Order: sequence, then C-alpha cells, then structure tokens
Amino acid sequence: LVPRKGQDTLIRALPWVLRAVPDAVLLLVGDGPRAPALRQLALREGVLDSVVLAGGHPHPALPAFYAAADVFAMPCRTRRGGLEVEGLGIVYLEAAASGLPVVAGDSGGAPDAVLEGETGHVVDGRSVAATADRLIRLLRGPRLARAMGDAGRRWVRTAWSWDDAYARLRDLLSGGAADCRTVGPCTPTAHRPTALGPTPSDT
Repeated sequence: LVPRKGQDTLIRALPWVLRAVPDAVLLLVGDGPRAPALRQLALREGVLDSVVLAGGHPHPALPAFYAAADVFAMPCRTRRGGLEVEGLGIVYLEAAASGLPVVAGDSGGAPDAVLEGETGHVVDGRSVAATADRLIRLLRGPRLARAMGDAGRRWVRTAWSWDDAYARLRDLLSGGAADCRTVGPCTPTAHRPTALGPTPSDT
C-alpha cells in the first residue's frame, strides 16, 4: 500500500460508487506504510464501513481474493516528476487470468496489461471521477464485466505465456545482434514485448 498504487483514489471514488451500487465493498489486499493513512481517509470520506483492509498475504492465498471480487482496480499514477512509475503491472495480468475485468492507471507499463474496452479500462490514476465512472459501469453491468473478464482470461493465455516470451526474446536478441554487427551501434526499435506471463506480484 504505497501512494503510487492509487488506493487513495479508490477510497475517494467509493462515495460515488456507493450512490450507484449501495452494497459495493472495497477490498484492499496488501500492507505498507500507507495503511493507517488509508484507514483515516476512509473514515473522513464516510466509507469506512465499506472498506476492508485485509493486510498482506502470501502469493498462494491471492486466488481466493480474486475469486471474491467482481472487478480488479489499481489506478496507479506516475509520481515525482516521472521518477516513480508503475512497472509492467503483472498484478493486472493475474487478475485478468482470474477472469476479472481490470481498471488500471495510466502509469508506466500498466496500460500494456490491459486491452482498453476489451479486457478492462485504463484511467488517469489521479482522476476520482474517471475511476468511479469505470467502476460503476462494470459493477452495474455484470454482463459487460463478465465479457471483459472472459476476454482477459483468453488474452493472458494466448499472449502472455512464458513460451511466447521466450520465443519473442530469442527473436529480438538474435535480430538485434545481427543488426548491431552489420550497421553499427544499436538504436531503439519498434519491438514491443507482449509476453511475460503471470508470476508472483511484488506489489
């Protein structure tokens, strides 16, 4: 639970969500230095009764939390003038592999873990309104949420396998090495890695 991950945005969005979905509950899994501040924020926003701070858990326990959810949301945001950004966002892929629609922030590599409008949504992680809007849309539209969750599961299985990652990296390295030998210093290319596969998250 750190500022970059956007849990505070979720808490600030919760009053909007509760007006549209009165029985919604925000489940925050993880620990960190921000936990007490997040609890105080929930109290100030008047939503503490609808927030569960579940604490940290080992990775094998996480599937049970995914199974309890209807939507996975982590509206991460870039901080400190671009020096603190989200990585690839493997946690989004884990959620998608569990059949959940995903709401991700637009920081770093997080958008690469979501197919916008197909497996979930990418929002400005600083925008409470945008985050609330996407959450409400998914919570009030179970068919849409289910379709996005199914699409996310298929996408992770087909585009994010370790075998595919190995093949892409092998091709990239062999092609890059040849280019360096024949044309001199290497320059960035348009290659975009799209396969790493769900692994234990460090978030």
